[in-house]
Amino acid sequence: MITTAVDILYLALAISSILIAIFLCVALIFLTLILKDVSEVTKKAREVSDKINRLIIEPTKIINEIRKKFKMVQKIVEEKRKKS
Repeated sequence: MITTAVDILYLALAISSILIAIFLCVALIFLTLILKDVSEVTKKAREVSDKINRLIIEPTKIINEIRKKFKMVQKIVEEKRKKS
């Protein structure tokens, strides 16, 4: 079977090619697992940001609008007081 140095070279190349293919398959499996975890993390982050938006930012916007309206009313009342 192995008679010359070229046969040993071909055997070494075949074994290394098989090992590289196995390594790439394992790396691909780990990559898919990592991407699946990243997908789950981004989904949870999206849910948290939606909750923050719904519970903090939206009420803050409403309060700011109410405050602006109140300031307008306050200015009108102060102007009427000054005229009186």
